[in-house]
Amino acid sequence: MRVVNRLRDIRELEVASTVTGPLAGYLRGLLLQLHGVFGGGAAAEEFSLEEVGPLVLLEEGDCAESLREVGPHGTGGLPGLCPEFVERLDLGGTRYYKLGVMTNNEYLVHVFMRADGQDPATLEWLEQESTAFEETVEQDAPEAPECLGVDYRLVWDEAELHNCAAEVLGRNLTSDELSALRTIIHEDLDERTWDYDIREALERLQCKLEGRCGE
Repeated sequence: MRVVNRLRDIRELEVASTVTGPLAGYLRGLLLQLHGVFGGGAAAEEFSLEEVGPLVLLEEGDCAESLREVGPHGTGGLPGLCPEFVERLDLGGTRYYKLGVMTNNEYLVHVFMRADGQDPATLEWLEQESTAFEETVEQDAPEAPECLGVDYRLVWDEAELHNCAAEVLGRNLTSDELSALRTIIHEDLDERTWDYDIREALERLQCKLEGRCGE
């Protein structure tokens, strides 16, 4: 089990090749989003999730009982966690599940699990819960146009970002550019919005790549 509380924790996982680039980019963006909500003016590098709930990566051999180490919530099995939500993520060709486990009103643990390696019963439960979550979100979400006013929940959809990049830049993004784009977007999203224009973020990214920013 890996626990992420700060941005430097993600960098350490990347250096150790413990996480893939797409997963690291997602974790970084989520942490920056939480910093925007709970940071209280602190610098992003100094912000910690210790008081509000860490990002937890379950590895092979870990189980729900492992979460005793990161929060006061004890459980006798994964379904017994009663998560607030289960979300399906496809990052770099690998499927993950993100579970939001609220231990009290002020402490929400984001748990990440790879789909491969799960036993059939657990995988079936994860699929059922994530499908139910997606159906609920789709019912509640207003319609958003592609790219121009992309739904903020799609910010981490790699295919969606590549589609927008092809429209604006005329090409796909490298993994480093994709990570940088997600960081730019989360710097802009002080509040969750349904009409954020990703083209603006792509233009800022292109400006940085060409060294024109600040002119």
